[in-house]
Amino acid sequence: LDSLLQEIRRWKKKMESLPLFLLIISLSTVEGGRKINAMFLNKHYDFRNAFCADCLDFECIIDRKPFKLPRQFTLCQKVFPVIFQNPEFDPWAHITSFGKLLPDYSDFEEAILFGRWYTGPWVAFKAKNDPGYGWAALGTKGRDPSVWQHACVSIDTINGRILIYEEGELLSDFYSEELIEFGENLVGDFDVMAPGCTWGNSYTYKYNIQSTFGKITDVQLYNRLLSQEEMMAISDCKLFLDGDLHTWDKMEFDYFGNRNYTDSELLDMDEDVCARKEKTFHLVPFLNTYLPNTIRMCRKLSGQMVSYNTKEELEEIGQYMADPRFVNTPCTIGMANSGKIRMSAWLAVSDLQEEENWINTNNGLPVEYLPWPKGRPYPGGTLYNFATAVVDYRVYNDTLNVIQDIALEDSTYIQYFCALCETKETISKVKVRGLCPESIFDSEYLFKVDDEGRGILLGIMSSIIMFNKAEDYWTWYTRNDNTSVAICRAPPSTVMLGVHTVDFGMVNTDPCTKDKRTLRLKFTTCSDSQFTCNDGQCIDIEQRCDQTSNCDDESDEDNCQMIYQKDNYKKTVAPFLYDVETDTTTPVKVTLTFTIQDILEIKEIDHIYVLKFTVLMEWYDFRLLYYNLKSDTTANALTTNEVVKLWIPFVVFENTENNEAIIGDSRSEVNIRREGSFSKSLPEIVEETNIYKGLENKILFQQIYTKTFKCEYQLQLYPFDSQICTVRMIIRRFEKSNIDLTPKQIFMEGETVLTQYIVSYWTLDY
Repeated sequence: LDSLLQEIRRWKKKMESLPLFLLIISLSTVEGGRKINAMFLNKHYDFRNAFCADCLDFECIIDRKPFKLPRQFTLCQKVFPVIFQNPEFDPWAHITSFGKLLPDYSDFEEAILFGRWYTGPWVAFKAKNDPGYGWAALGTKGRDPSVWQHACVSIDTINGRILIYEEGELLSDFYSEELIEFGENLVGDFDVMAPGCTWGNSYTYKYNIQSTFGKITDVQLYNRLLSQEEMMAISDCKLFLDGDLHTWDKMEFDYFGNRNYTDSELLDMDEDVCARKEKTFHLVPFLNTYLPNTIRMCRKLSGQMVSYNTKEELEEIGQYMADPRFVNTPCTIGMANSGKIRMSAWLAVSDLQEEENWINTNNGLPVEYLPWPKGRPYPGGTLYNFATAVVDYRVYNDTLNVIQDIALEDSTYIQYFCALCETKETISKVKVRGLCPESIFDSEYLFKVDDEGRGILLGIMSSIIMFNKAEDYWTWYTRNDNTSVAICRAPPSTVMLGVHTVDFGMVNTDPCTKDKRTLRLKFTTCSDSQFTCNDGQCIDIEQRCDQTSNCDDESDEDNCQMIYQKDNYKKTVAPFLYDVETDTTTPVKVTLTFTIQDILEIKEIDHIYVLKFTVLMEWYDFRLLYYNLKSDTTANALTTNEVVKLWIPFVVFENTENNEAIIGDSRSEVNIRREGSFSKSLPEIVEETNIYKGLENKILFQQIYTKTFKCEYQLQLYPFDSQICTVRMIIRRFEKSNIDLTPKQIFMEGETVLTQYIVSYWTLDY
């Protein structure tokens, strides 16, 4: 509170013209929760610039308080890495170090480092006169960036044990003999604590400073091994314990490197740092109508429009809308002669179904709290049926706005306001499909609003995508090569979500595009179980190619190829299996089901009969792959073009006059029965596809025939005779070793009592 009062006094001197009541409101607002100072390292870093090998490109903060490090100690911290650093080598999210620096600041003389790679946490340690670092990789549990990570690590150099707790759970219990050796050589006269930062040239990093891009707070260093119960509680935000070697709120930071990159922020410990929310809000800083654009935009973010039922829920929405990042968005307007700023956004609240009965359209429940201003809502009529949240606030500083009022207004669906969406995911991650793995551009991004109020896609490693208003196109930069830029002319309101053509003509070094100027890419927030429509909306992948349009743009029914064959596939060769080691073949098993539908004619004198029947054959073809099979086999029907390209058992009806045979044609019905599991199409493939193996999913061939068969009638006992007629089906001689034709079932569906005969027996024999 003292530091806050000092800040208010400084701010008041600078802004003498502001009324006193604003200061009073600011004070009461800040007192409402448990506040803590956080450092946002490299907040103002220009991420279009590449890393600098010969200069101090980033900025570190250091507390120079000297202390003696014991052989048993514990570090706890809370860190919010925005993205990963060091994309050219081993990407890491954050590093905290403490030790004794060399006089030229080139490296540590002695040090302890704690950080997290892309793949998991680690600890490094360096003793005096030791040229290198000892390392301990502590598990393989990766974490997404742009979420708060709460961790405690206890290091016991006497017994060689390292314990890590994250989010209240034991992550690693690690033993290291190298750590014991380090402890035996440890001097421990440390003079630097560097939250979020470290120094040193090594085989891994080529830069002198490694500094986190993100927020860090509540860094505490203890001169003992905390109990596992204490570590569990601290990392779960249930216990707050000051360190005795270093205490966060007593640290006095110097800045090392390029100044003006880093800012301090005043955060609410409960709401900003520790809260584990069931939903996350996302503002899309473009004006849209309610129907259908705002609804579609939220679907693109794998979410829905924000809604509420209670006063507390509306206040939570209002707090989010007052974020200082949104001051410069099109969602806000200045209120003349008042010093206030007003921000409006659509809510999923409507009385469209019943006038004056305002409901939460996400859950269908009545809204309990409706703070309408005087004269609103407009009575009667069918135009003003949709609610917007309206927040008035004053700007306190670049990290805090002070809310003056939260209200509702009723609007028409064709008015323009910003989309406010909620998702169940902590972050809104955007994946790029269609890039090869070797691309210099990131394949994963975070949707964010920057300090200038722009909607951007921030790569988790090295890239950034932002809209260039002057040139009216999206620009795509990467720190891996700051001389290269790709562009896309998609409208800004798309937020680059969906399928777009990207021009890589000004990219110099990307291996994916060296032979192509443009690529068709898909930018999507959809989950692995979903398909992304061309406009960016998400549907269940089971709805892909189900002969019903589920995307608004109907793109889910485009390019519905069901079967994949390699170029060397031969439809004239049976899919037998060959064992290289034993030099043996296993024939393909083809089961046959025969259904008699009708005996149309019996001609004893001509020794023939006419039969209408159905043949069903089933087999596996290991050479094939199938796309997006459905559980309903009838939905997996192949087209005629696909059927004629398949190997189909050439079964000959031997007792027909011309040795007629089974072939696949337009009259054939061929389906695939989904039986096996699937794999996902690789990220370098634009379309999300479930891929099934031919060896695990059966082909079903079915066709109705009417054929005339020869039959040797024995008429000696006429009219008291019994006749046996057959349908003889054979495999061609040269294919017999590769095909195992096996009878499965026979059915009689036709009449068995005929004019002259009674059909008394039918069987399917091999």
